[in-house]
Amino acid sequence: FKLDVTDYKNWQEAFEFAKETFGKINILVNNAGISFYETVYDTVPENWDKTVATNQTGVYYGMQIGIKEMEKTGEDCAIVSTASVDGVVGDSYYFAYAATKAAVQAMTRCAAIYCGKNKLPIRVNAVAPGYILTPMAYDDAAQIGITIDEYCKESIERHPIGRMGTPEEIAKAYLYLA
Repeated sequence: FKLDVTDYKNWQEAFEFAKETFGKINILVNNAGISFYETVYDTVPENWDKTVATNQTGVYYGMQIGIKEMEKTGEDCAIVSTASVDGVVGDSYYFAYAATKAAVQAMTRCAAIYCGKNKLPIRVNAVAPGYILTPMAYDDAAQIGITIDEYCKESIERHPIGRMGTPEEIAKAYLYLA
């Protein structure tokens, strides 16, 4: 099912499709994200709005509809969202991205507290990966005007483990939390 995370109605349709296909919804992984190589000084409003709509509002839509649907199951359920190390430490060249990923962390805490206080059997967590070699890394390298190898070299220098992470490693964290 193709989902535009910035469209609330499309989220509703996606959940309906999932319920019709699988009978119920127990797990939601919020994992859409975009980034623009712009500082606070040069972020253009259109890119800010697009980043907030995708990285933050899309997570809100998923959480809200997900909690309402999962509450109906009466079973243990899980929501896992994608934050980022940039939401923790910041990044001067990806201003909007880092801001929205910090927001995802706060939204995750708020939703987890809500579910707990209301005795809902829904765990709400976020994964905050470091630099992972995904299509987004290729897009980031292209925005900067460098090769993917140059991008990886720069990213590795900021990475305590001395290499880029892999999607498979991060997938294991999602699987555990789900």
